[in-house]
Amino acid sequence: MFQKSVTASHAMQVLAETRTQKELAIDSYVTPALISNQVKGKRTVSLEQAEQLVDSYNEPQSTYLFAHEFSNGMIPPLLDGLDGHHMTLTACFEAEVTESIKALKQGLEAMSFTLKRGDVNQREAAKKAISEITDVIAAGLTLNTSIAKTFNIDLQQVLTKRDQYYQKSGLVRSGGNE
Repeated sequence: MFQKSVTASHAMQVLAETRTQKELAIDSYVTPALISNQVKGKRTVSLEQAEQLVDSYNEPQSTYLFAHEFSNGMIPPLLDGLDGHHMTLTACFEAEVTESIKALKQGLEAMSFTLKRGDVNQREAAKKAISEITDVIAAGLTLNTSIAKTFNIDLQQVLTKRDQYYQKSGLVRSGGNE
């Protein structure tokens, strides 16, 4: 599922906004010339290099951008087409949650019938539900990232504590940061 290297120019640009290319090169054991080409989208970033940059800087926006690229899109992208104001992001998140719940309620009837092989209505209802839930996740990741960046919150630490809570509550049986 995870790619070994990707073009991740947006993530690299985010890191380059607050650090020099020389710093990024030193911290990820590559040359400044390679960093320059990665920022421009001319060269790929290896998974190992991305992990080193994430571990070194713990910068939420670049972390999610790398996650999206390396996961082949299994992790939704950040919604960077919005103005980034917390009120706008909160309204977007709320709208996506509302839309998702509406789609789930509408599709629940079709999805709850006994599954019939090749039933187009059930399949379309399920696809719509997945799409709407993905929109909620993307809006939520964007809002989380914005809040963490604005208030200088260690998002990785917060999420690790959430993992522990999920495990303790029995919501997750294995995995996470044990």
